[in-house]
Amino acid sequence: MTKLRVMNTLDQTDRTDHEYPNSAGCCASRWPTEWQHTPLGLFVQLLADVFPSRVDLHAALYQFRIVEGQKGWTSDLLARLEDPNIERIIDEEELADEQRDDSCGKHQSGWTDK
Repeated sequence: MTKLRVMNTLDQTDRTDHEYPNSAGCCASRWPTEWQHTPLGLFVQLLADVFPSRVDLHAALYQFRIVEGQKGWTSDLLARLEDPNIERIIDEEELADEQRDDSCGKHQSGWTDK
């Protein structure tokens, strides 16, 4: 495994098929009804194939972070793997969320989602 891309199947093109000859995930009929066919399950299967380097492993985790609802486990693994960028990225995401909440008036109205 040297190159991984997480994408919406609607974004596929003929070029995508040439660059990424193998696919897994939502193209499978069992997506996401069985744990092996979830983003985390696919990642665990990829681990069995052994990534050639830590950089490739980190890059794969960042691709899985793109999938809605997958930031928790990917952030935890990146932190455990001592990725030098994950803390900064999480801080930036939290700051962006706070600014978005403030601009929508949530915090100004006196309630919080914590």
